[in-house]
Amino acid sequence: MSCRTRIAAITGLLAVNGAIAFAADMTADVPFAFTTPSGGHVPSGKVTFSVSSEFPSRIFRIAHPDTSTRVIVAAGQTLARKQETADFPASVLFRCVDERCALAGIYPAGDNRGWSVSVPSHKQPPDTQITMIRVPLSSD
Repeated sequence: MSCRTRIAAITGLLAVNGAIAFAADMTADVPFAFTTPSGGHVPSGKVTFSVSSEFPSRIFRIAHPDTSTRVIVAAGQTLARKQETADFPASVLFRCVDERCALAGIYPAGDNRGWSVSVPSHKQPPDTQITMIRVPLSSD
């Protein structure tokens, strides 16, 4: 087996192994509209999250079936959950400022770590309330 063949095989195994944690489409009932880093806008309602690609970064497809809205989101680094219990349900995390929400993270079930989504930060006045909202995901 050549070196390139071995590297390709190892890369494929790593990609398949990473997809196991988020193998099926997951759905969230998001009660508010939100944006994505690439400027995508997803309306409130039933939203489906699925993994499109594993390498070189994790790419998620986000779809709103009722409106045919589809966006792609890259999530590069892992993000540890900030919670006190050992229960790790699948969920999505949003960062909300003044009624404007942006996707901030996606977490698989049973794992303390998830994928961070870069949220563009704009300079806010010191008294601005920033809220992090977690919405549960369920299997289709």
